Amino acid sequence: MVDSPLASSQNTTTSSLPSPVAQWVSAEEHRSIMEKLCTTVKQPAGKLPREQSLYLEQQLTDLMGFEVASELDGYQLPHTLGAMSALPHLKRHQQDDLAQHLLYQEAGLSDHRSSFGWFTEMGQLTAEAVAREQYYVSLQIDLLSEWGINAQALKAWYKYRKVVVINPFQERAMVAVVGDFGPGDWIQHQFGGSPEIIRQLEVWDVLSQGRVFVFFVNDPEEKVPLGLIDIRLKL
Repeated sequence: MVDSPLASSQNTTTSSLPSPVAQWVSAEEHRSIMEKLCTTVKQPAGKLPREQSLYLEQQLTDLMGFEVASELDGYQLPHTLGAMSALPHLKRHQQDDLAQHLLYQEAGLSDHRSSFGWFTEMGQLTAEAVAREQYYVSLQIDLLSEWGINAQALKAWYKYRKVVVINPFQERAMVAVVGDFGPGDWIQHQFGGSPEIIRQLEVWDVLSQGRVFVFFVNDPEEKVPLGLIDIRLKL
């Protein structure tokens, strides 16, 4: 028997952070950052050159008010830009069914649990576990060069690691967690996103066409909540 958190936690569409943009950058700087992001995200999928990545990391850190990085504790992302596929809801526990996922039921429910296991904590479906499934991304960590010799340690480190997904065309970002790994290398997508991420970020709008950035969020004190961030300039 799995105990559920409050229904209000399941019905949360965002844990939206107040945008710090106006405090950190000028209108001219904001426009320059957005133009750079929109141009760069169209580049071939993969990792950005180090100099270009460091520039964007600093700009995004200033823009969002928390540290953004492509490398953290010596670990790297398989890709920092590419295409994101739309994934179904994941089973959070063995008795889970689609009716228990209150948002975007049209996305369906996976037949399988996450590659990391159930989302429950000590058998409990906590509000934090609900949020993790709502805002999960799938990364190709099994394609990392060290996977064959260090898979268990990599799984332990990447599990629920906090990341930010950015759709520069809509000037939106989503703080999420690594909740699964994949897609396979034969699929023309580098990331997968939960129904909440795909819809709330408008990942497949006519301009972005699935193209996004993904960076780590350096948040050792767990101060950055999961959910949608509006990165438009606040005047």
